[in-house]
Amino acid sequence: MRAALWLLGVIALGAILAGLAATGRLTVRTDLMALLPTPQHDALVNATVHRMSTFGQRRVTVLLSGDTEAHRQKAMQAMAGVLSASPAFDQVIARADDALSNGQRKHLTQLYFKHRFHLLAPADAKALATLAKAPAGSQKAERAREYFTNRAEGRLYGLGVGGGGRFVDDPFGLAEAYQRATLPNPAPNLRIAGDGTFYVVDKQGRRIDVMFAETRHNPFSLASESQATAALKQARAAARAAAPAATIRISGVVRHAAVAAKRAKFEMSVIGSGSLIGIIALMLWAFGRVRPFVLSLAAVGGGIVLAAVVTDLVFGSIHMLTLVFGTSLVGVSIDYCLHFFAQRLATPDPATALARVRRPVLLGLVTSVIAYGGMVIAPFPGLRQIAVFTATGLIGGWLGMLLLLPGAGGPAPRPGRALRLAGLWRSHGPSRLVIGHERRLVAGLSGLAVVLGGFALWQLSPDDSVRVLYNPPPQLLKTDRQVANLLGSTLSTHAVVVTGQSPAQVLSTETTLVDRLRAGPNPAASVRAITDAYPPVAAQKANYARLAESLYAPHGPLTQILAQAGFKPDKITAARQAFSAAQGRTLSLSDWLASPASLGLRGLWLGRVDGRDAAIVRVDRINDAARFHRIISNQSNAEYVDSVARISSLLAHYRRLATWLLGLEYILAWLVLWRAFGARGALALLLPPALASIAVLAIFAATGATFALFNLVALILLLGLGADYGIFLRTAPADHAPAMLAVGLSVATTLLAFGLLGLSHTPALHEFGLTLALGLTFTFLLASLLGRPAADIATSRPD
Repeated sequence: MRAALWLLGVIALGAILAGLAATGRLTVRTDLMALLPTPQHDALVNATVHRMSTFGQRRVTVLLSGDTEAHRQKAMQAMAGVLSASPAFDQVIARADDALSNGQRKHLTQLYFKHRFHLLAPADAKALATLAKAPAGSQKAERAREYFTNRAEGRLYGLGVGGGGRFVDDPFGLAEAYQRATLPNPAPNLRIAGDGTFYVVDKQGRRIDVMFAETRHNPFSLASESQATAALKQARAAARAAAPAATIRISGVVRHAAVAAKRAKFEMSVIGSGSLIGIIALMLWAFGRVRPFVLSLAAVGGGIVLAAVVTDLVFGSIHMLTLVFGTSLVGVSIDYCLHFFAQRLATPDPATALARVRRPVLLGLVTSVIAYGGMVIAPFPGLRQIAVFTATGLIGGWLGMLLLLPGAGGPAPRPGRALRLAGLWRSHGPSRLVIGHERRLVAGLSGLAVVLGGFALWQLSPDDSVRVLYNPPPQLLKTDRQVANLLGSTLSTHAVVVTGQSPAQVLSTETTLVDRLRAGPNPAASVRAITDAYPPVAAQKANYARLAESLYAPHGPLTQILAQAGFKPDKITAARQAFSAAQGRTLSLSDWLASPASLGLRGLWLGRVDGRDAAIVRVDRINDAARFHRIISNQSNAEYVDSVARISSLLAHYRRLATWLLGLEYILAWLVLWRAFGARGALALLLPPALASIAVLAIFAATGATFALFNLVALILLLGLGADYGIFLRTAPADHAPAMLAVGLSVATTLLAFGLLGLSHTPALHEFGLTLALGLTFTFLLASLLGRPAADIATSRPD
């Protein structure tokens, strides 16, 4: 009956999981930055860091060099064809005309024509300023005047109208000039050939063709990444066939997402397969039957399905790193099944065996859930998700032991060599050496712990860099740097966030700041800002005033040009009236943001954040750090943000928090165990994991190994596992070999599961696995040394 209930529960959970997958609700993410915490007390910095992490996230850049120009052109066309046909890509920009659709170009032309009297190209604004300042009739004034009149004559007689309206409506081509001047440029060094294709020139003067593409969805979505990677592979093959001697460089976030996904899949298969193979061999050796392994795997599998459903419902998605971590859950939650089957070696009746292990297994589950539950309270998405997944998985495995194993366990396993070895270790192992000397041993170990702990505190140097989460392949980083250098852009994580009580105030401050950063022959920094393409309203009004005082002045160049072109007075009067009627009709920021004009810069506007309007000035390169920081510090309502440094500081903050959390969880675990074993008994159970943790930290300090947040997460898990071992050994009779067998098998399976994480290419998982492998080994030895039953210790005497 219990087994049927468990089976119905697993079927129901499987149906829920399938439903989530079918509706697209079950998503697996590979973005390692999604695991990071966010600032809790500074919404502005939080918004800035988040927005910066999305800049260029969907863009893929392709550079093609070498071979002949004809072959390169065929190769670029072949790549563009493949990527355009792929559902993974939303846009492929192989030529300048590809950047905007026909509808967007029409909208842009109409927008600029509507606001032609308020929007001036930089060259036009400079010429008007000269016209205003230079004495009338001077050479400078005449040159500035001719700059506009010559362009008007050229438009009338040679180059057509353009600009979105009739010649009489914009004889000086102000709208067309502004549109040309503000065309989005993806990179400083990018050039446009006569046929509209993009290219850059390297230091040797050789042409390198360039193409851009945008993925349709977030590249860190597993399905999107797989599609995009397959399309890029096919495009590369097509280009290689067209230009065999060409060098192809592809750069983009999607390539990093592909590396992260490939690593995670490989590690899941290696860790999962390695754990399963090792557990099969151990259980066959220990119990002589396949049934214990199959039932244990079923119980653990049910727990993992429960964990997946709960995690997805709570967080809305499951991160790939959580799944990698979850594959290691097999080696932990199977412990409960091992204790049941080990007990059946001495107690063949399933119900009696379950009754004898129920209490210690429950205590072990509680201490493990406490260890993981503590991570849930930390505002750290990665730790929270791993904690929820693992805690619910352990509970699911425990329920599987209670409901499935007693009714489906079959005949009792056969005692074998494994049980005899466990009995010898139990009766003649380390614990026998300390009979009658327990207090002195504890005192000595405590003194050693103080020495080793002091050494670790003195020598350990924490590493809180983002590299602990992701360490990309050197070749991939090399390609990214080469592409960035050739394009003249950078992989910068620096920005300045500008705030104000209104958009106008923000843009005014931004204009002042950008001018100061760009001042002089050697600018303090290379930056990009909204005001590069959108002039604030005050500047637009100033532009209109300049036109009113010069080109559109009574009897000024407008009247003369139109009269010379043969327009009748009523047409000239209508043109002047159109100019007068446009006064005050400036282009609003909201209209600009909603238009194609803001493409490439739209993301720099943060909008209303924490009661203030805000915008980002993106810093591509800092040329003079001292001057740069001096300008920022002297500019009110401007704050420098380094997203990588902010993330590192957050990791450091949560590492310190995890340290306090570890101490708190030891206190909570002691309180739980104190109810069952008394004060000294609880202390004896927690001493092995505590001493093992200190020993591991001392080894790391001595070898100069990396110490970061995830090392502390491993020590938190070590607390739960170490307490489990002590509980089972302490509640079993002194000569009870099955308890020692179960603990030994638990250590072995957990080492297989988490120890294999040491093979991971993700630094966080590697350090986690290494920490736990060392810690588990020390904990088992210390638990064997101190894990004699309380009654046995009380009656023991020195030999």
